[in-house]
Amino acid sequence: MIRKVIQIIKGIIKNIKKPNITQKDDLVLELSKQFKLNKEQDRSAEKKLVTSEKAKKFLIISRRYFSLSGDGKLKLESLSKNKKIEKLSKLIEGDVPLFSSANDVLDYFEKKYGLDRFKLAMFSASNRSDFYYRTVKMVSGKKERAILIPSKFARKVQKVILNDILSKLEFPPEFCGFVKNRSIKDAVFNHIGKNVLLSLDIKNFFDNTSDYKVYRAFKFVLGYPHEVSLFLTGLTTANIIHTEDRVKRRVIPTGSPTSPCIANLCMIPIFDKMKQKLGQIAKNNNLDLHFSIYADNIVISYNPLNQAFSNQDLRIINNNIVDSIRSILKKSKYELNENKTRIMRKRKKVLGLVVNKKLNIDRKYYKNLRAQVHNFLYKKQNSVDNYSSSDQYQKIVQHLKGKLGYLRFINPGKYEAIRRKYCEKIPEIFNSH
Repeated sequence: MIRKVIQIIKGIIKNIKKPNITQKDDLVLELSKQFKLNKEQDRSAEKKLVTSEKAKKFLIISRRYFSLSGDGKLKLESLSKNKKIEKLSKLIEGDVPLFSSANDVLDYFEKKYGLDRFKLAMFSASNRSDFYYRTVKMVSGKKERAILIPSKFARKVQKVILNDILSKLEFPPEFCGFVKNRSIKDAVFNHIGKNVLLSLDIKNFFDNTSDYKVYRAFKFVLGYPHEVSLFLTGLTTANIIHTEDRVKRRVIPTGSPTSPCIANLCMIPIFDKMKQKLGQIAKNNNLDLHFSIYADNIVISYNPLNQAFSNQDLRIINNNIVDSIRSILKKSKYELNENKTRIMRKRKKVLGLVVNKKLNIDRKYYKNLRAQVHNFLYKKQNSVDNYSSSDQYQKIVQHLKGKLGYLRFINPGKYEAIRRKYCEKIPEIFNSH
């Protein structure tokens, strides 16, 4: 759709040499004719447009017009007057900038952080994933994924949005991933010792969090006006090739500092529906039911309150829960990863942690870590003298420090067992603990 938009604008721009007031009106009128609001096509309000000449004189974002004023500063002329907003969503804890227009956003970034407003507008309107990003391919298990690393300018812009807006959000307690002062332990705490545990995964979560969802999150969840929501969406999304069908779509990029928090923000409407539906299931079947959201993982567990269920009854309840979550996600253009759906009643493990009678580290993780520490010691004792100054040595030390830190966080007792055995011989991997 964006390609068609750009093609139309290219045809219009070619016939315009020096834009004046009449030509501006004609341009907006022509765009209005081409893109009337359509309920089936996500409404044209969410479409970002950009000229073919890198905004030499002006650029267009949706139905908003940017021009260079006499003093050389970028100015925005809106089709309609923007009402000044006085407050935003109840999710926000603390002071956040109350932008009423895209001009307010440009002024805020320019005056407070010294960022070039013209470059900022171009960044928001960019239709190319490589405009401000470089792509790094990383292998995770058997799957290769692309990490889009923001440039220095893009990272600074997104850090401002993260620190000044997104970090002020107070998410419901069920959200445990990418939320300040919450961790993976909080995600599994309410599921320890439950009779039935369900682990669900959202397929290609970031790839399916489109610019339309981001726009709706800024507008309807946070409460920013259309123009501001559109502009902020352009600053936090990028045109990326989808992993499934290899088609380019504008989504939140993996590697951006704002993407995790925005993903949570886009889950708020889904969360409300899930909470209502799971509450009904719990009430109808007399269950003590809890659920939590950790990034793209949905964890659900329950205990029967007053009666024992047969295996057939439990299968019906579990199928009802999974079908309900699948339906809710489908309506929001997400889908379950059926290959990762797990229903557990005996040995219960979720997010890599065992939650039977108490929280514990996975046995396989502990054995592998202990073997890695032993191999590191053996290699150090039997290597040449300059091994400890090599890059490989430093990488292994940092890798083991991270894994040992995680072990200490989850199970301090098992961490101490490894530390007592190896601390004197290889203290460098324990120094920070």
